[in-house]
Amino acid sequence: HVPARLQYSSFLAEAKQNLPAAAAELKRILADHPGDKEVRHEYAFFLKNRMADYDGAEEQFREGLKLYPDCPKLRNNYALFLKNVRKDLKGAVDQFEEAIRRSPTSALPRVNYALLLETQMKDFKKSEEQYRAALLHEPGNV
Repeated sequence: HVPARLQYSSFLAEAKQNLPAAAAELKRILADHPGDKEVRHEYAFFLKNRMADYDGAEEQFREGLKLYPDCPKLRNNYALFLKNVRKDLKGAVDQFEEAIRRSPTSALPRVNYALLLETQMKDFKKSEEQYRAALLHEPGNV
């Protein structure tokens, strides 16, 4: 059962502070479920946040997007990775815009794109457009 196994890997990392065991468990889950976007997403986050393995994390994000190019959560989080870790604003903008193009009613990439436009690019007009679109599509989820 994937959710239980993911929770167990989190337990190993957090409660037991056993990162190698958590990494091994995540690799086993990924081997058993290579097409599961949540597993790939969790593994990418683990590599980035717990192991500081940025190349490995990026590989997982990219592989996940090959399998699920329309997943707004995965594309949004890859955009945030590019912005925050790689300091690649152009790459982040491209990913946010692609997420919005592929999933125009998803608020998550719109809100994060609006924040980038506001804080990094000082493009307040575009930022407001994205905030308004996010509120229009998911008024209770923003």
